[in-house]
Amino acid sequence: MKLFKFFTNNIFVKLVALFLAGVTWFLVTNEIKKETVMSAKPDVEVLPSYGKMKSKKVFVKPILIGAPPEGYDIDRAAVQTDPESFVIAAPELIFKTLESVDTEPIDISKLKKTIIYEASIAPIAPSVNVQDLTVKVTIPIRKIEEIVPPAGQAAQPENK
Repeated sequence: MKLFKFFTNNIFVKLVALFLAGVTWFLVTNEIKKETVMSAKPDVEVLPSYGKMKSKKVFVKPILIGAPPEGYDIDRAAVQTDPESFVIAAPELIFKTLESVDTEPIDISKLKKTIIYEASIAPIAPSVNVQDLTVKVTIPIRKIEEIVPPAGQAAQPENK
C-alpha cells in the first residue's frame, strides 16, 4: 500500500514519467520519419514543363565546311539528304524559330570523289531529343578538267 501511495501522491514521480513519455514519443516519431524518407522511391520522374507540345515537319539542311582540294569542285545544288525531312514533336515555343534542322558539320576539304556520308542531326533544344536521328548526305564532288588552250592563250578551267 505504501508503494501505491508513493506513486499516486508524489508529483515529482508523475513529472518524471511525463518527461520520459515525451522523450519516447519524440524518438519514435523521428525513427518513423527517417524510415519513411529512406524507403521512399520516386515512381515517376518529374520533368520540367516546357509548355504545349506540337509536331511539325522540318527539312534537313546539310552543313558543309571547308572547300574541296584544288582541282575539284562541289555542286552544292545537287547535295541530297535521305531522308529529306523529319516530323519532330517539341514544345510549341521551339517551332517559332525552327524552319529546318541542321546536320553536324561535314568537312569536305579532303574529298576528291562523290561520297555518301552518314551524319547526325545537330541539337535543337534541351527538350528535343535528336541524338538518335541520322541522315545520309550525298555530296557530289567532281574533278575540274582543264582545256588545253591554243598556243599563246592562258588555260581556263571548265566545269562538267
